[in-house]
Amino acid sequence: RPDSRRQSIGQYKPEILSAPEQIVAGLGSNPQLEVVVKAEPQAAVAWFKDGHPISERQISDGHLEPLEQTVPGKPDVCKFVLKIDKLRSMDVAQYHLVAKNPIGTSECKPISLKLDRSMRPDEQPQVKPSAPSEECPSQPEVVSMPEEIVAGIGSSPVIEAEIKAAPKAD
Repeated sequence: RPDSRRQSIGQYKPEILSAPEQIVAGLGSNPQLEVVVKAEPQAAVAWFKDGHPISERQISDGHLEPLEQTVPGKPDVCKFVLKIDKLRSMDVAQYHLVAKNPIGTSECKPISLKLDRSMRPDEQPQVKPSAPSEECPSQPEVVSMPEEIVAGIGSSPVIEAEIKAAPKAD
């Protein structure tokens, strides 16, 4: 009887590829929080503001708009965007995204949205990218690996596994 928890070769939990650390924007501007996620199968995401899920009511009034954009040539990579229409003082907060698929869950570090009253609404928000992951050591983690390999006598099987770590694993 097959194990229902088995993962197919090529499937892996979501990985946050990029997310800003901070966005500074002017009152009335339209900042966008962008998080790039790699996952197979594709991840479902949820946005949070100050640790609380952003509600359907907050989205339905048109002030906040979550978008999903595919990355050409990379079917396992998606850009998730939270557009904020006409930034208000109450929008200043820590935001983060949680990405989940059947293999696992990942979340980005908090994105700090700040207000600069000296900026005009038509000025581009200032985006501070997050620090490169090489500066943030982490335990190595097996992202994907085959469950079972069957090879015939005299064949040369290739066994591949994807490992994630910072700094990069050897």
